[in-house]
Amino acid sequence: MERIKAARLARRREQLRVCQARFRKKQRDLKLQKQQHQKKELQQLRNTIQCLKLERQSLKLRGKFKPSPFNVVSEVLHFIDTTLHSPWRVANPEVMKSHTDTRRSLALLQTVLTPDVAMGELRGFDVLMEQLQRYSQFFGEPQIQLDRIETLTPGVLRATTTLSLTITETTLHLVLRQAEKARLRLLNERLRCSCSINFLFDGETGRVERLEPCIDFIPPLLRILKDMGGVTNLLENALLTPEGVLGESASNRKSAE
Repeated sequence: MERIKAARLARRREQLRVCQARFRKKQRDLKLQKQQHQKKELQQLRNTIQCLKLERQSLKLRGKFKPSPFNVVSEVLHFIDTTLHSPWRVANPEVMKSHTDTRRSLALLQTVLTPDVAMGELRGFDVLMEQLQRYSQFFGEPQIQLDRIETLTPGVLRATTTLSLTITETTLHLVLRQAEKARLRLLNERLRCSCSINFLFDGETGRVERLEPCIDFIPPLLRILKDMGGVTNLLENALLTPEGVLGESASNRKSAE
């Protein structure tokens, strides 16, 4: 009889333990759902704020007075940095364009860039947007910070910036393809690259007709690899040109020339 009572008591305790565990799990799930909902609402609020900022900038640039070249350069760089951090940056171009903030951003760009704006051999808004998307996909946490803007000649301004990127598995697979030996040293390293962008303005419209970026990857890579020959070989075989165009290798560019 005592054994039966003990067994029943043990079963009862086990049932209580299971019920308590289920209750705690349910509470954790509810708390997690609430946090995720709050996080989603916060992101939507941030996106709305960003949309309003872009709309305000667009209205300013479309106003009565033509923006100065310095303001144009500043606005373009702000757009680049915002796009690199945008939550829809990993979507395909058509999906990107379906977002309200993207359409407003493109409307803003159309006030300061010519329709066939060029960067190296690339031309047009869509191609430039694709390059920004690739940087967001191929590197971790890309960020561009403006250091200064200066006039080189009438109609040509130079923006000196710092481009920060983290090397990821995707970087090693799609960009730095010859980095197998240095994989462990490169993975998760943060690169801070000096980057200059020349803005060439159309004399008649006052819009930017050409961008000439130059990104110096050598110093941050040399800091990691400690071997100039290895850095040179890595960059020559990378799907990356000195102008910073992703998807084309420097060696192929030389062969074509």
